[in-house]
This record gives sequence, structure tokens and C-alpha cells, in this order.
Amino acid sequence: MASLHQILTSAHKALGLARAKGARFLLASTSEVYGDPLVNPQPETYADAEDSIHHPINLGNPDERSVLEIAQIVLEATGSTSPLQFVPRPVDDPGVRRPDIARAQRLLGWAPRVSLEDGIRRTVDYLRQRVGAEALV
Repeated sequence: MASLHQILTSAHKALGLARAKGARFLLASTSEVYGDPLVNPQPETYADAEDSIHHPINLGNPDERSVLEIAQIVLEATGSTSPLQFVPRPVDDPGVRRPDIARAQRLLGWAPRVSLEDGIRRTVDYLRQRVGAEALV
């Protein structure tokens, strides 16, 4: 019950902030919530998706990367020498995560515009300005 209360309270506050700022509100979740994690690319054919008022839309990058590749990009962008730790994957972890973004392209005119590498570099630069360089090494 406490978790549900926290989720609802956070959503309520975020909606209030969006209304106050005249912003749109986007609720995101992982593909495992709606789709079949064993299907790749992950289509937008969820149960009742076409008939629901929610119309889930995949937003993501169909250029799939491994966790190792992402970790290496982060290490390079931050200049960190932190060692990578390899652990067993969870049993229910999908082997691939690649969204089918056709609906986002068709309905929203949306497609990724920033590469993963550039997005990570931008994030690191932003955090260095906000938090300090020493926090990112």
C-alpha cells in the first residue's frame, strides 16, 4: 500500500507541475509491462491497445545496444576508470530490447534525433555543470 501511495502522490505532483507550466505529461514504462519481452522488435500490438483510451506508443531507439556497450560509452564520456562488474542476468531478463517505433513515427512524427553517444555526452556535461565534475568519475 505504501508503494502505491507513493506512486500516486508522485504522479499527482508531476501532473500538477505539468499543468502549472503548460507542459505535456508523458507516462513511460518498460515493454515488459505491455508486450512480450521475447518478441523483437517489440511491436505495439498489446492486448486491447487499439481499443483502449490509453493507446501505448513505443518510444525508444531501435538501434539496440548491449549493457556492456552502454557502460563503455559512459566510461569514455565521464573519463572514469571504474571497473565493470559482470553479474548473472536475471532469469526473466529479455535477451533483446528493440522497440518498433512505427506508431510514434506515424501518429506523432517522432523518431530519435540524438544518438546514444551524444545523449550520454550531453547528460554528462549537464551533470558536471549541475553537480560537479568530481561526482562523475
